[in-house]
This record gives sequence, structure tokens and C-alpha cells, in this order.
Amino acid sequence: MRRNIEEFTSDKSPGCILFLYSLVLSASVFKLKEEMLITNETTYKLLSDREECNQALYSLIITGHACHYMHNGNLVYSSNGNLLDDVEPEELATPLKGIQERSQIGFLYWDKGENDDSRTEVGSMLKTPKKPIWLTLINNQPGLLFSTNIDLVSDWRVETRFILNYYTGLPGMPACPLHIETRFGRNALGRTKLHRRQQEENIPQLERCIMTKWYGAAVDWPDILPFY
Repeated sequence: MRRNIEEFTSDKSPGCILFLYSLVLSASVFKLKEEMLITNETTYKLLSDREECNQALYSLIITGHACHYMHNGNLVYSSNGNLLDDVEPEELATPLKGIQERSQIGFLYWDKGENDDSRTEVGSMLKTPKKPIWLTLINNQPGLLFSTNIDLVSDWRVETRFILNYYTGLPGMPACPLHIETRFGRNALGRTKLHRRQQEENIPQLERCIMTKWYGAAVDWPDILPFY
């Protein structure tokens, strides 16, 4: 890709499709079928029918492995649906393969349509990558969060106050710096459950996504109105 970067970035180039082909061929088709558990009975895809990225493709981009799940390691369930810590050889078990190690960049996810009790789990392997860069998926809208301070993912003291930059590439949504403060956190929510729910509903979706990594963080949008 580095030697032929113009083929990916020129105006008339099908750069995204070329990038997808590069990912698939680098990983090998056989390996992808194995990781995605593709058989004659299954029809898993990297792209949906609406040409949107499926979770396996996001995992392939970030980690090099096409995992359907974002939790740490493997979760193993028995044939009757019970979560198992230790699997006996004679036990029929189905492993849900997740992320096995920290990757160079991370992933944060938020979907306002999910219930609080059954939200998609993103493990610490993706929330704490080796570099302070996170691919985000907020209500099916991809974006990018990143910090220029490399110590953000290695020194907890840096996490008390820092700046994240958010970028989507969409018209009318410019790249913007977000000031994050975690030491004191957000202002106290209302006393009643109804009031707290109303306040939570008014929190921008991007901030909700950030709080999946830094719970209770206060987010300041300097010189710009929250647009997402």
C-alpha cells in the first residue's frame, strides 16, 4: 500500500474496495473463513447488503483477525446455553471467539437503540490499545478518536485531563478537539430517576461513546456546539 498509495487516495480510485481486497488477501481467504466460522450452512459477510461494515470487518481492520465479537478472549457456552469456566472433553461447547491481545489501535462502540442491560460488550483489549487511536462506531456512523499524547494509554495520571480529537470526514462535521476531564467528572445528575433519565437522554451520543471507556467523564466542546 505504501508503494502504491496514490492508487488508494486519488479522486477516481476505488480506494475502499482496494483496501478491502488488500485486507482479505493479506489475511488469506482460508483463514478468514475459519475465523468467521463460514460453512456451507452459514452466510457471514464482511459487508452487509447495504454495503456497511460488519463487526468482523472492523475487527479485521483493527486486529488482523475477523472476529464477530469484541469481548476479551473466548467465552465458552455449553449446548444448553450456560457459560462454562472449564470445558470437559465430552461437553459439547461453542466458543465465542473475541479479541486475544491488545492491538495498535482500539475500538469504541455506542448504539442508542440498545438496552442498558444488554449492550454490546467491548473488552479492555480494544478499549486500551497500544496507541491512543480509536475507531468508533456510533449509531452505525464510523469515526475516529485520537490523542497526540502517546502516554494516554500507558500512564493513568495522564487520563485525568486530556484532549481527544474526533473526525468523521462527513461534510458539515469538522474535526474538533474535545477536552476530557475524569478526576471530578460530570455534574451530579438529578435526584429522581425520571430527572436522571432525562439528563442522560440529553447527553450527546459521542460523549456516551467516550464514557464507555472513561465512565463519568466530563466532555467540553470548546468553541463548537455538540453536533453528535
